[in-house]
Amino acid sequence: AAMAYFDSVSSAFPVDKDMAFLSARTHYMKGICVNNGFIFDNDSTTMLACLQYYQALQIMESHFSGKEITGHKASFVALVYSRLANIYSDKFLIEPTIHFYKQVLTYKMKASTTPNLANTHFFLGYEFEKSEQYDSALYYYNQSLSSIKDTTGVLYRNVINRMAISSYQVNHDGEASIKALKHIALTGQ
Repeated sequence: AAMAYFDSVSSAFPVDKDMAFLSARTHYMKGICVNNGFIFDNDSTTMLACLQYYQALQIMESHFSGKEITGHKASFVALVYSRLANIYSDKFLIEPTIHFYKQVLTYKMKASTTPNLANTHFFLGYEFEKSEQYDSALYYYNQSLSSIKDTTGVLYRNVINRMAISSYQVNHDGEASIKALKHIALTGQ
Protein backbone atom coordinates (compact mmCIF):
# COMPACT_ATOMS: atom_id res chain seq x y z
CA ALA A 1 0.00 0.00 0.00
CA ALA A 2 2.85 2.39 0.82
CA MET A 3 4.48 1.68 -2.52
CA ALA A 4 1.30 2.49 -4.46
CA TYR A 5 0.80 5.65 -2.42
CA PHE A 6 4.33 6.99 -2.89
CA ASP A 7 4.35 6.02 -6.58
CA SER A 8 1.13 7.99 -7.11
CA VAL A 9 2.35 11.01 -5.14
CA SER A 10 5.66 10.92 -6.99
CA SER A 11 3.78 10.80 -10.31
CA ALA A 12 1.58 13.72 -9.24
CA PHE A 13 4.62 15.79 -8.25
CA PRO A 14 7.33 14.66 -10.71
CA VAL A 15 9.84 17.34 -9.68
CA ASP A 16 9.62 16.55 -5.96
CA LYS A 17 12.82 14.61 -5.34
CA ASP A 18 11.88 13.70 -1.77
CA MET A 19 8.77 11.90 -3.02
CA ALA A 20 10.83 10.13 -5.68
CA PHE A 21 13.29 8.99 -3.02
CA LEU A 22 10.47 7.68 -0.83
CA SER A 23 8.97 5.90 -3.84
CA ALA A 24 12.32 4.24 -4.59
CA ARG A 25 12.65 3.17 -0.96
CA THR A 26 9.24 1.49 -1.00
CA HIS A 27 10.24 -0.53 -4.07
CA TYR A 28 13.42 -1.55 -2.27
CA MET A 29 11.44 -2.64 0.80
CA LYS A 30 8.99 -4.61 -1.32
CA GLY A 31 11.97 -6.31 -2.98
CA ILE A 32 13.25 -7.34 0.45
CA CYS A 33 9.84 -8.67 1.47
CA VAL A 34 9.46 -10.60 -1.79
CA ASN A 35 13.00 -11.99 -1.66
CA ASN A 36 12.57 -13.14 1.92
CA GLY A 37 9.32 -14.91 1.11
CA PHE A 38 7.06 -12.59 3.10
CA ILE A 39 4.88 -11.74 0.11
CA PHE A 40 5.33 -14.59 -2.37
CA ASP A 41 6.84 -17.99 -1.95
CA ASN A 42 7.32 -19.58 -5.34
CA ASP A 43 9.80 -19.87 -8.19
CA SER A 44 9.25 -16.31 -9.42
CA THR A 45 10.26 -14.77 -6.08
CA THR A 46 13.80 -13.93 -7.19
CA MET A 47 12.65 -12.33 -10.43
CA LEU A 48 9.98 -10.27 -8.65
CA ALA A 49 12.50 -9.06 -6.06
CA CYS A 50 14.95 -8.07 -8.80
CA LEU A 51 12.20 -6.14 -10.59
CA GLN A 52 11.57 -4.12 -7.43
CA TYR A 53 15.28 -3.40 -6.97
CA TYR A 54 15.63 -2.38 -10.62
CA GLN A 55 12.58 -0.12 -10.24
CA ALA A 56 14.18 1.55 -7.22
CA LEU A 57 17.37 2.17 -9.20
CA GLN A 58 15.42 3.48 -12.18
CA ILE A 59 13.56 5.96 -9.98
CA MET A 60 16.83 7.18 -8.44
CA GLU A 61 18.54 7.54 -11.82
CA SER A 62 15.60 9.36 -13.39
CA HIS A 63 15.23 11.90 -10.56
CA PHE A 64 18.80 12.48 -9.41
CA SER A 65 21.98 13.30 -11.31
CA GLY A 66 25.16 11.44 -10.41
CA LYS A 67 26.34 14.47 -8.43
CA GLU A 68 23.18 14.45 -6.32
CA ILE A 69 23.50 10.88 -5.18
CA THR A 70 25.66 11.37 -2.11
CA GLY A 71 25.25 10.84 1.61
CA HIS A 72 22.18 8.83 2.60
CA LYS A 73 20.99 8.60 -1.02
CA ALA A 74 24.30 6.99 -2.01
CA SER A 75 24.04 4.61 0.96
CA PHE A 76 20.59 3.63 -0.25
CA VAL A 77 21.76 3.01 -3.84
CA ALA A 78 24.68 0.95 -2.47
CA LEU A 79 22.16 -1.17 -0.51
CA VAL A 80 20.08 -1.77 -3.64
CA TYR A 81 23.13 -2.83 -5.65
CA SER A 82 24.24 -5.03 -2.76
CA ARG A 83 20.88 -6.84 -2.75
CA LEU A 84 21.15 -7.42 -6.49
CA ALA A 85 24.73 -8.66 -6.12
CA ASN A 86 23.65 -11.12 -3.43
CA ILE A 87 20.83 -12.49 -5.57
CA TYR A 88 23.03 -12.92 -8.63
CA SER A 89 25.82 -14.46 -6.55
CA ASP A 90 23.37 -17.03 -5.14
CA LYS A 91 22.48 -17.92 -8.74
CA PHE A 92 26.20 -18.22 -9.60
CA LEU A 93 25.94 -15.43 -12.19
CA ILE A 94 29.43 -14.07 -11.66
CA GLU A 95 29.69 -11.25 -14.22
CA PRO A 96 26.62 -9.32 -13.10
CA THR A 97 27.55 -9.98 -9.48
CA ILE A 98 30.97 -8.40 -10.01
CA HIS A 99 29.35 -5.45 -11.80
CA PHE A 100 26.90 -4.88 -8.94
CA TYR A 101 29.57 -5.14 -6.24
CA LYS A 102 31.69 -2.60 -8.10
CA GLN A 103 28.65 -0.31 -8.09
CA VAL A 104 28.36 -0.88 -4.34
CA LEU A 105 31.96 0.32 -3.95
CA THR A 106 31.26 3.39 -6.08
CA TYR A 107 28.24 4.42 -4.07
CA LYS A 108 29.78 3.60 -0.70
CA MET A 109 32.59 6.01 -1.57
CA LYS A 110 29.97 8.69 -2.29
CA ALA A 111 28.08 7.91 0.90
CA SER A 112 30.63 8.99 3.47
CA THR A 113 34.21 10.02 4.01
CA THR A 114 35.13 6.76 5.75
CA PRO A 115 33.08 3.98 4.18
CA ASN A 116 33.40 0.41 5.40
CA LEU A 117 34.58 -1.36 2.28
CA ALA A 118 36.10 -4.52 3.77
CA ASN A 119 33.06 -6.75 3.22
CA THR A 120 32.46 -5.51 -0.31
CA HIS A 121 36.11 -6.05 -1.24
CA PHE A 122 35.93 -9.54 0.26
CA PHE A 123 32.80 -10.41 -1.72
CA LEU A 124 34.35 -9.07 -4.93
CA GLY A 125 37.44 -11.18 -4.28
CA TYR A 126 35.28 -14.24 -3.75
CA GLU A 127 33.43 -13.68 -7.04
CA PHE A 128 36.73 -13.41 -8.89
CA GLU A 129 37.91 -16.56 -7.14
CA LYS A 130 34.76 -18.39 -8.24
CA SER A 131 35.51 -17.37 -11.82
CA GLU A 132 39.10 -18.61 -11.42
CA GLN A 133 40.55 -15.12 -11.81
CA TYR A 134 42.85 -15.59 -8.84
CA ASP A 135 45.05 -12.53 -9.39
CA SER A 136 41.98 -10.29 -9.24
CA ALA A 137 40.71 -12.22 -6.23
CA LEU A 138 43.98 -11.60 -4.42
CA TYR A 139 43.84 -7.90 -5.28
CA TYR A 140 40.40 -7.53 -3.68
CA TYR A 141 41.31 -9.70 -0.70
CA ASN A 142 44.32 -7.44 -0.09
CA GLN A 143 42.04 -4.40 -0.38
CA SER A 144 39.77 -5.99 2.21
CA LEU A 145 42.65 -6.70 4.57
CA SER A 146 43.90 -3.12 4.30
CA SER A 147 40.63 -1.80 5.72
CA ILE A 148 40.10 -4.38 8.48
CA LYS A 149 41.06 -3.06 11.89
CA ASP A 150 40.03 -6.10 13.96
CA THR A 151 42.37 -9.02 13.24
CA THR A 152 40.45 -11.33 15.57
CA GLY A 153 37.14 -11.17 13.71
CA VAL A 154 35.50 -13.63 11.38
CA LEU A 155 35.93 -11.42 8.31
CA TYR A 156 39.69 -11.24 8.83
CA ARG A 157 39.89 -15.04 9.10
CA ASN A 158 37.69 -15.52 6.03
CA VAL A 159 39.87 -13.18 4.00
CA ILE A 160 43.07 -14.97 5.07
CA ASN A 161 41.52 -18.37 4.28
CA ARG A 162 40.37 -17.29 0.81
CA MET A 163 43.72 -15.60 0.16
CA ALA A 164 45.53 -18.84 0.99
CA ILE A 165 43.41 -20.71 -1.54
CA SER A 166 43.79 -18.10 -4.28
CA SER A 167 47.49 -17.71 -3.55
CA TYR A 168 47.96 -21.43 -3.95
CA GLN A 169 46.14 -21.34 -7.29
CA VAL A 170 48.43 -18.55 -8.52
CA ASN A 171 51.78 -19.65 -7.09
CA HIS A 172 51.25 -23.38 -6.48
CA ASP A 173 53.15 -22.89 -3.23
CA GLY A 174 51.38 -25.04 -0.69
CA GLU A 175 53.96 -24.23 1.95
CA ALA A 176 53.13 -20.50 1.94
CA SER A 177 49.40 -21.21 2.07
CA ILE A 178 49.79 -23.62 4.98
CA LYS A 179 51.99 -21.10 6.81
CA ALA A 180 49.31 -18.42 6.51
CA LEU A 181 46.59 -20.77 7.76
CA LYS A 182 48.75 -21.99 10.66
CA HIS A 183 49.37 -18.39 11.67
CA ILE A 184 45.63 -17.87 12.07
CA ALA A 185 45.14 -21.16 13.89
CA LEU A 186 47.96 -20.54 16.35
CA THR A 187 47.58 -16.82 17.01
CA GLY A 188 43.93 -16.21 16.26
CA GLN A 189 45.00 -13.40 13.93
